Amino acid sequence: THCAWNHFCLVWQTSHTFHLCSHTTVTRSLSLSLSLHLHIATLPFSASKFPVKRLAGMKFQYKVALIVLGIIAAWFGLWAVVDIVGARSMRAQQTRSDHRVLARLNQDVDALKKSVQKAVKGTEDLVKQVTALKEAKSDAGHVASADASAAELKAIKIEVHTLAGKLADLAKHSSSEQANYDEQVHKLSQQIADLTAQMKDKTRERRDDGQDEGKIKSQAVETDRKSKQGTKYLVLGQPADVCVTFDDANSKCVYHECGDVNKHKAPHGIVKRPSSLRRTTMRISGTRGAGSGCLVVHKYKFIMTHVLKSGGSKIKDLIKWWLCGEERPMDCPDGSYNLADCARAIQANPEYHVITFVRNPYARAVSSWAMAKSYRHDKTADAPSFAAWAKNPDQAALTMNTYLAPVHWQPEVMFCTDKRQCPVFDFLAHLETLNEDLQRFAHLINATDLIGKTVGKPKTNRFGSAAIESEGASSIADLYTAESAANIAKVYAEDFSVLGFPTSEFMGKSFIDNQ
Repeated sequence: THCAWNHFCLVWQTSHTFHLCSHTTVTRSLSLSLSLHLHIATLPFSASKFPVKRLAGMKFQYKVALIVLGIIAAWFGLWAVVDIVGARSMRAQQTRSDHRVLARLNQDVDALKKSVQKAVKGTEDLVKQVTALKEAKSDAGHVASADASAAELKAIKIEVHTLAGKLADLAKHSSSEQANYDEQVHKLSQQIADLTAQMKDKTRERRDDGQDEGKIKSQAVETDRKSKQGTKYLVLGQPADVCVTFDDANSKCVYHECGDVNKHKAPHGIVKRPSSLRRTTMRISGTRGAGSGCLVVHKYKFIMTHVLKSGGSKIKDLIKWWLCGEERPMDCPDGSYNLADCARAIQANPEYHVITFVRNPYARAVSSWAMAKSYRHDKTADAPSFAAWAKNPDQAALTMNTYLAPVHWQPEVMFCTDKRQCPVFDFLAHLETLNEDLQRFAHLINATDLIGKTVGKPKTNRFGSAAIESEGASSIADLYTAESAANIAKVYAEDFSVLGFPTSEFMGKSFIDNQ
């Protein structure tokens, strides 16, 4: 009895402890059932005082106690199984409930999206109505005047018909009675004539008003279109002279009037190019070591590229003097400017505005020929004439044995556009209009050190003068014949096409064959 009581107390304490420390019904039931089964199984063998051979002789009370404890243990085990099944069922039910709630939330979100879209559409319709009301309000004066004119014209027509009816009635009377009404007939006829003239005048005025109103509306539409274009195609607050669009079909850039891509316009002055082209580089990049590097001015955030044989060296030197004030360029404070390789400078400063100077290809061809001629290894030997140079500059350079680099007579577009003919400039200046273009660019970027400065009229250098005299000509234009002009137009066809210089004339001299 004492041994059974000890086991019962141990079972009770163990199960009670697990029951209090557990947080769920399932855990409590399993712990209690496990404890009871464990102690029931070990009860007969827990001590030497209770050997197995004495089990058959166990008293009835012990047998009853064991049976009761077994029933209790079975009960708690069944309770644990039911609790587990119930918990799983509850979790499954909760999951299904969560899914239903999530589905309802998705439906509510879809409904909210539709409501928002409907509200946006309603707002757009309201904006259109307000715009229409504004337009109707602006035209109210014209509509009112037109309605008044129509009403007045209608009244005149009614009055004319009334007077005509009176006149017809008078005509029905006898001649003796009609004689008494001669004066009235005359008055009525005069009134009819006056009213008819007024009616014609009113009709003419109404037609003229309609035409004027149409003209006014057309002018307003055109002004509004130009205003929108003006605000869209600006460079540093100034309207662009030429715009650039990339033609995907032909894989090249097209220069045109801003707002109309179908109207071709050669670049000159302010050029509006897409932002995607601001890091593109030219086909031939000037290098600092060769003297053809770009002038980078951080103070005013602009870059001047150097197109060989287009006055670039002189212009760069003058700009450096102007930037340094009274100091010589070599003593200029650090940071005023620097010379760099063009491609690197443009890629490193895509926000800087690029200016490029070009010249008429006819003049540039003569300049490159004259310079190549003066850079011969043997100046006593005969040099090819300009006519021979015009046919094939590369072959003529080999014949004259010059040490001038061939890059000097490459097309100008190689120095200022990429292989797609897309511009590497925001302002294209012509050497022929050097001062005007330079001042316009200085005002565009607000370069106070450059405003008011002039370069001076370009003159033929000593190379050109000597070469021209050797040909027995008095000017550059005299070097050209129809044949040599046609050859230069062919060699530099891309320059003439992209930059817009005419091939049919040069310095007042007309080339009929090139038209």
